[in-house]
Amino acid sequence: MAVVSELRKCHPLFMKLTFKGAGIILNQGIITELKSYQILFKEGFAESVVFIVLYGRAVLRKSKDGVLGLVGVGDSIGEEAILMPKYRFRLESCVGEGNSCLLEFDRNKIGELKVNLNSLRLKADYNIFISLLKRSFNRKQNWRSLKRLH
Repeated sequence: MAVVSELRKCHPLFMKLTFKGAGIILNQGIITELKSYQILFKEGFAESVVFIVLYGRAVLRKSKDGVLGLVGVGDSIGEEAILMPKYRFRLESCVGEGNSCLLEFDRNKIGELKVNLNSLRLKADYNIFISLLKRSFNRKQNWRSLKRLH
């Protein structure tokens, strides 16, 4: 549980969570390494996985518009797979910028996370987790809107 303690000291998401909630979220996710210039996913691919950036950075890129934005520690990537009811395909591509570590969740794991945290009376931790996804989603929606204006 030393990892949980360290994350709670410095990571924007984990700092807001209870120790127990942080441990559950960390244990239910899959640690994914993303190397520099490695493609995490491509625009147009069907996927329902979301990632939380534990450390490092990644670039989001649209085929027509170029670089959409840069995501880093405490951001989520691919949250539209969870938050958009009619979601089918990735809206942009994602490529590592430097070595990064991500925490991966598919739609089913998010559902399990909700059940597990709520059953332990840690609903606030689940809400904090979801609010991170929503914040990242809204920021990327703004980036997309700005790209359309230019």
